[in-house]
Amino acid sequence: SLAAPSPPARSPEGPVNGYHAAAAVIVALILRGRFLEARAKGRTSEAIKRLVGLQARVAHVLREGRIVAIPVDEVVLGDCVEVRPGERIPVDGEVTEGRSFVDESMITGEPIPVEKSAGSAVVAKPLIS
Repeated sequence: SLAAPSPPARSPEGPVNGYHAAAAVIVALILRGRFLEARAKGRTSEAIKRLVGLQARVAHVLREGRIVAIPVDEVVLGDCVEVRPGERIPVDGEVTEGRSFVDESMITGEPIPVEKSAGSAVVAKPLIS
């Protein structure tokens, strides 16, 4: 093996060692990681806000023989909810009458709308077509 020793680098203040460069690289990598993490968290927060914005706010419920629009928070167990074409399903439940196709892609990932008829279970948030 062949080795050529060299004298240590010198500056007016004294010898210079290579640890400063390594420390600077480590600090730069840590800062970059923190930046990327903060950016990813921001994007995730925005996506969650958009999903919450898709949530149905009003439910059409059968009360005293007629359909009444009420806030989703006021729907109680046993209420009969009418979901019209183009609306989102406001609460989980079971279809009691009628039939339609439901876009459940947000829940199941299935890209094709699924047919729902009497007796079928439905999950809140998908779109009725």
